[in-house]
Amino acid sequence: MEIIRKIFLALGLLIVFTLAGLLTLFVILTNPENLKKRITTEIYAQTGLQVQIKGKVQWRMSPALEINMNDIQFTSGNAKELNVELALRPLLARQAKIQRIELKQFSIIVNSLLPPIGDLPITVTGDAEVNLPQQTLKIPSLKIKRGDIQASGQVFATHIFQKPVFTGQLNSEKISLTPELQVLKAAVHFNFSADSGISGKLSSDQLSLGRIQINHLTTQFNYQNKQLQLKNINGVIASGVLNGQGVIDNLITAPRYEFNATLKHVELSQLLQSGILQGPADLTTQLKTQGVTSAAALANLNGSLKIIAFDGSLNHIDLLKQIHVARQFLEINPVSQSESLTHFSYLSTSGIINNGIFSSDDFLLQAENLKASGGGTVNLINKEINYQVLVKAKGKLLNQDYGLSAPLKISGKLNKPKVKIDLHRLNFSAKPTPDLGKQAGKVIHDEIKLLFGAKSSNSSL
Repeated sequence: MEIIRKIFLALGLLIVFTLAGLLTLFVILTNPENLKKRITTEIYAQTGLQVQIKGKVQWRMSPALEINMNDIQFTSGNAKELNVELALRPLLARQAKIQRIELKQFSIIVNSLLPPIGDLPITVTGDAEVNLPQQTLKIPSLKIKRGDIQASGQVFATHIFQKPVFTGQLNSEKISLTPELQVLKAAVHFNFSADSGISGKLSSDQLSLGRIQINHLTTQFNYQNKQLQLKNINGVIASGVLNGQGVIDNLITAPRYEFNATLKHVELSQLLQSGILQGPADLTTQLKTQGVTSAAALANLNGSLKIIAFDGSLNHIDLLKQIHVARQFLEINPVSQSESLTHFSYLSTSGIINNGIFSSDDFLLQAENLKASGGGTVNLINKEINYQVLVKAKGKLLNQDYGLSAPLKISGKLNKPKVKIDLHRLNFSAKPTPDLGKQAGKVIHDEIKLLFGAKSSNSSL
């Protein structure tokens, strides 16, 4: 019996010393300063983030060991609070295996992770949760700020320590991509990975590119290698419908634009913003340009443009009146200037744009009483026109006394062009058509004079 008592006493002491050792080891491992060092080392090993814990460390036991820290500093940012969940079994083997990281009220400057936009930093704030075994990231309430631009939304990510794939949604009242390119009340649904770049769908109430505005815009986009591709662009422009696609290279530093688009039933006065043309029109265009400002974009604008308009007006120019002016010029050389307008049933023109200058040789206008055709140039930079147009009357408007066409020069500013008769092209060979009644009367008159011995007006002197 004595031997058994001694054996149980020895086992009891062994258990006590073992538990005391484990408790001592646990206290050492969970010592705040030791925990700080181990946690920061493990976070760096598993995430690459250099974390400094400046505040207090507290812990509590649950199915896992949960450690709460505050006043956190890490790479390019900080957080008010950091919660770390450690697995218990590895901890007893003097290993800190992190299961979950929760950041509250974090703030990160992402210029070191993403290319900066201009000179202003991009700041990301919110709450985040990282599950390390699953390699997932959740930011249910995210805010992004650059200068006075703010966006909010949510982001989710998988495979965050291998090849991360991000999905999410951002909403912003205003996004200024360049001084001339701004998006109002935008919603962006996106996917992002290192292999495929950023892709998704953009919708906005209004997009402004210089003086051009597109309302209710939707488009699919992909941004990769400093190139933004836009597909299925749809929107409302100048009270009409826009459909197209485009590419923007070097969007931030030196943007280059390329767009192919069709515009249906747009209002010309709103689109051209010159006042010379008014009415609904269909346009087809292929454009290329570059430049940060709208002035530079116009100066570098190249491509093609086709316009077909119906039931509109050519303002500040009365083509019908110019035919009367040309007719009177053959009689009494008057000086006249037109300040009215010309209503047309059909108008079309097409041509090329070279460094901001539109050139066309197929201008055609049809109205009830006239037809006009010609060509020339329109300088889109300084808003000046230089056209030569041949106007012909239709029907019996001028009693056909003169088979006259009026060649005109249209020049000056688009908002108030000058119209002059082109004397070098005026057809002086258009003589009065012989009046058979007058010719017959003259012959009878000459015959009567001959009866009385007078010489005919056709006889030689």
